[in-house]
Amino acid sequence: MSAPARRGGGAALACLGLALLVLGVAGLVGVGPAGAATGGATATASTSASATATATATATASASATTSATASASASTSASASASASASGESSATDTTAGATTTVTVTADPTSDVLDLSGLTLRWGMSQEASSASWLAGAYNFFSAGVLADPGSGGVQMDRTDWHARAGHVRVEKWDGSAWHLATWAGLATDSAGEALGSPSTGSTSNLSFVFSQGSGTIDAAAGTAELSWTGDVTVAFYSGMSYFVLSDPVLEVADGEGTLTATLSGYASSQSDTSVWEAVAPATVTVADLPDVDLTAGDTADEAAGAVTAALAGGLVLDPAYAGVLVDGVAQVTDGDDVGSFPQSFVDFLDGLGSAAFWYSSGSSTDAWKAALPITVGQGEVAGATPSSSASTSSADDDEDSGDDEDADDATDDPTGTATAGSSSRRGSAGAGAGAGSGAAATSTSSSGVTTDSGPALAAVSGTRLVSTTSPVVTSTDPRWWVGGGLLALAAALLLVPTPRGR
Repeated sequence: MSAPARRGGGAALACLGLALLVLGVAGLVGVGPAGAATGGATATASTSASATATATATATASASATTSATASASASTSASASASASASGESSATDTTAGATTTVTVTADPTSDVLDLSGLTLRWGMSQEASSASWLAGAYNFFSAGVLADPGSGGVQMDRTDWHARAGHVRVEKWDGSAWHLATWAGLATDSAGEALGSPSTGSTSNLSFVFSQGSGTIDAAAGTAELSWTGDVTVAFYSGMSYFVLSDPVLEVADGEGTLTATLSGYASSQSDTSVWEAVAPATVTVADLPDVDLTAGDTADEAAGAVTAALAGGLVLDPAYAGVLVDGVAQVTDGDDVGSFPQSFVDFLDGLGSAAFWYSSGSSTDAWKAALPITVGQGEVAGATPSSSASTSSADDDEDSGDDEDADDATDDPTGTATAGSSSRRGSAGAGAGAGSGAAATSTSSSGVTTDSGPALAAVSGTRLVSTTSPVVTSTDPRWWVGGGLLALAAALLLVPTPRGR
C-alpha cells in the first residue's frame, strides 16, 4: 500500500474514533452518573385524563413553636389545611385548591388576646331562589365569579363564554349531595342529583354557593369582637343575567354577640315594562346579612376562648342570617303568612333601585318559601360548612314552566324586568345555562373537609390538569443508555490507540 493510502486510512480511523468519543460523552452526560438523581423537584403542569390526587396539610403549633405544611394541587386537585394554635404561638399551612393557593395563618400574641388570621374562607349561597330556575323557560338564577361585563342594554341573557366558575380569589361551587364541586355551566340548570331543575315554586335548586378565599382579619375572643375581610367580586344573576348585581369585597364585623356582613353592590337599573331600559347605578356599601347570634367568647379564660374560636374556624363557623319575621319599608312586602321575612333594609333599598328587590323579601309570590337567607360559613382553608338541603322537588316536564297560567301572573312581582312574557337575547347567540354544555364529566377530587373541585366540562381528550415533579429520573447501572455511552467511549479509545503505519 502506498504511503498516501496508509496516511488516509489512519486519518479515517482517527476521525471515526473522535466521532465515537463525542457520541459516548454525549450519552453519558444525557443520563448522568449511574445511580445518581438530581434534587430540588420543581412543579410543572401537565395534562392528564386519569384520576387526580388529594393533598391534605395539617399544622399545629404550640406557644413557642411555628409549624408549616405545604400541599400542592392543580385545577382538578383539592387540598385542605387546618390549623390549631394555643393562645400564644403561630400556625400556618399552605392550601392549594382548584389552582388557587391559600396560606392559612393563625398568630396569637402571648401579651394579647387578639388572633391575627389569614387564609380565611367565606361561603354563602344567599338563598335557594338565587340558584333555581326562573319563570322564563331556559333561563336560570345563578352566580358567576367576577364582574359580568355590561351588555349595553336590558333583556340580554348571559352566554356560556360570559360565565366564570373562578375569578381571582372567588369561585362558584355546586353541592352534589355529598361534597362541593367547582360549578360547571351545565350544572347551573340541574339539581344536586343531576336532574333538570323544576318549576321555581317547587324549591328545586342547583345548590350553588360562592366562595371568597384569602381573607384576613382579627378576632378578640376575650372581648367577643371580630373584623374579617375578603377581596373579589361575584355576579348574582337572575333570569340568566337579564337582571343582575355584583357583590364585592365583603366584610364581617362582630361585637356584643351580633354580627353584620357588609359588601359593596353595583349593578344596572331595569324596567318591568321595557326591557331596553338599562342604566348603571352608583356602587354602594350595604349590609347584606344581619347576624343576630355570634358567640366568640366560649370558654372560661382567654386561652380557652381563643382555642374554641380557632377550632371553630378550622371546622367552619356557621352563621345564621336574620330573615324570618324581618320587616322592611319602601316596598310592597307581604307581612302575614308563614314565609314573612326579608334581607336587610339597605340591601333591599339598593336592589329596589335596580328593579329586583322582590327576590329578597316576602312579596306574596309562590317562591316566598325559598327566599330565606341561607347560612354563611367562615373558616380557615377549605371548609364545607352547613350541608345544603336537597331540592324540595325535582318536577317532571309537565310541572316545569307553565307560561301564561295564573301562577306566572301571580309571580310578576318576582319578574322585575318583565321577562316572564318578554323575549330576550343572548350576548353571543346561545341559549341559557346548560345549553350546549355537553355531557362530559369533569375530573374531581375530594379533600378531607368534604370540599371537592373539578375542572369543568371535559374538553377533547384532556379532562384535567395535575402538577408533576420535574425531578430527573434515577439512573442505575442497568440503564441501557449508560452501557451504550460507555461502549462508544471504549471503542473510540481502541481506534485512537491503533498505530498509523508510516511510509518508508
